[in-house]
Amino acid sequence: MVLFWLWFSFALAIKDSPFDLLPPLQIDASLKYEFGGSALVSTNAIKLTGDGPDQVGYIYSTKDAELPDQFMLDMEISIYGQSKNLNADGMALWFLESDKPTRGGMLGLSEFYKGTCLAIDTYRNGRSGRVFPRLILMQNDGTHKYDLQNDGKANELASCGLRGLYNNRKQTTSTIRIAYSKDEQQLIVLVNFRGEWEPCLTQNIKLGDVKTVAVSAATGQLHEAHVISKLDFTDLSQLSSEESHLKGIKFDRRVTRNNRFAEKVSEQGLLEDYSPEVVKNLMKPRASFARRTFNFFIKLLAGCFVIYILLYSRKRFQRYQQQKEDLFYKLG
Repeated sequence: MVLFWLWFSFALAIKDSPFDLLPPLQIDASLKYEFGGSALVSTNAIKLTGDGPDQVGYIYSTKDAELPDQFMLDMEISIYGQSKNLNADGMALWFLESDKPTRGGMLGLSEFYKGTCLAIDTYRNGRSGRVFPRLILMQNDGTHKYDLQNDGKANELASCGLRGLYNNRKQTTSTIRIAYSKDEQQLIVLVNFRGEWEPCLTQNIKLGDVKTVAVSAATGQLHEAHVISKLDFTDLSQLSSEESHLKGIKFDRRVTRNNRFAEKVSEQGLLEDYSPEVVKNLMKPRASFARRTFNFFIKLLAGCFVIYILLYSRKRFQRYQQQKEDLFYKLG
């Protein structure tokens, strides 16, 4: 019995993270986050902004702690409003290398931050040819200005469309899963809008010395409500590789293709929305350099052979025509 309680206490210690934000929220000194601006805290969720104009709300962690070398974060959010199409501006998740964030004009916080930002931009400014809402992965060393007019195009490391995230008048919850490995220096993002996990992006990246986790949101003349109901961190080093794979997480530094999560996790249905042909291409391992070089020369030789056959056939045909004309003159 004593051993059981020791094991249980150890398990809780592993699971409990200084960055967790889990309901029911205790609105007292034990709350691990400070909040400011228009943010309103209840026992079930934190409403960063309401469905009104010119609002800024944010929360940030206050515990002095470090993120695990390998972690997974499930962030539950709701973005909704009265308008069907005209809504803005969005929200962002921040991994900051500073102790306290500064309020500013980049979805609620300063654009001159030092760290990593995952921005959920719900309004298209001047960037055509992209699906919005959109999740945009960015980093800054504190000196670069945010490319607001082009929706962060100049700052973007990777991005993916979040079609289905905005819920007109329906306060349904969506989950964004972020996984990071310090050893592999890779970040993976999955999204869940309708009860099914979908791939978003995979990017080789280094988070740096993270001191603060923050979430912010902002509205302008156009507006929507931004609500966060959970931040659930998991130390992946405490899970087996099989358990990580079941959650859709498999780090591989060879995978750097934006918007295509080519991991071998189809058994959990992460790729079930794609056709069999697309799944086959996604799951196909990348050939070695020698193999790709060999395939290139084979294709080159095949192309040269086809050109030779065409030229030879043309020459034979011309010779046949010439012989035909000579025979015609002789008989004439």
